Amino acid sequence: MKYIKTLISTAVCGIVMALAISASAQTQGSATIVRMQGEARYSTGDNIWHPLEVGAVLRAGAIIQTAAGATVDIVLSEKKSKTDSLGSGKGGSGSGSSASPTVKQNIVRMWGDTVLAIDKLLYSQAGADAVSETQLDLRAGKIFGTVKKLSAASKYEIKTPTGIAGIRGTSYTMGSDNVCVVYDGSVTVSITVGGVTHTETVAAGQSAAVDPVTGAITVITIAAPGTKEFDDFKAAGLAAAEANGTLKTDDTVAPGGTETDTGTSVHVSSVQGSDTEQQAPPPQN
Repeated sequence: MKYIKTLISTAVCGIVMALAISASAQTQGSATIVRMQGEARYSTGDNIWHPLEVGAVLRAGAIIQTAAGATVDIVLSEKKSKTDSLGSGKGGSGSGSSASPTVKQNIVRMWGDTVLAIDKLLYSQAGADAVSETQLDLRAGKIFGTVKKLSAASKYEIKTPTGIAGIRGTSYTMGSDNVCVVYDGSVTVSITVGGVTHTETVAAGQSAAVDPVTGAITVITIAAPGTKEFDDFKAAGLAAAEANGTLKTDDTVAPGGTETDTGTSVHVSSVQGSDTEQQAPPPQN
């Protein structure tokens, strides 16, 4: 009996140590604001809002809100940004603020009247593979994004009020209404209605729309890859994403700035907060 207890105790200790090692190997990623047009604000999950500036470095738990007509470009990466040609490390806010690009990372552009929460940004190393876990919560509005090729164990998900989209090495637009357009790669869209989960894969050159009542997902082929129509479709989509700035799908920006650590998760009942909490006013045009 004593021998069995010793074995159980040893096994439990081994599991605890393995979990601890696994947890310690995970790195918290960062979301760096690299370009802005118009006005936007952010919260670290406490319903206290701050003006957003180019160069700000946010962590998981942050919520970003854009004003009507505004755009915000974000780089999602493993390492904290370092000071570069911005010199002082201070970013700017408002129309036309930007910073200089460096090298390939995942990018997101928020369009106007959009609310995006960063739920997870985790990175780890599994043998020769870099493993990442990204989860964004698109609460309102629309985003454009590009995702570099992921390892098999990596996850990149976008939650919406009624569904979830799994991204695999692609360029896409995604709306909080679950309308999705794919320019490269593929997006798997899932929605659960009445306990029934509906799932469809949307490939390059396709779009998808979700019926919020039935959960039915309709996939439409806009243009077949390899055709002139597809080239025109893709060029038009990327050109729209580059409007009001130069958003290059193979470039990123690593400006200096202030870091905002917010932990790994946050629960917020309302983007606007309550009347008793200290808040910044909603962004205006």
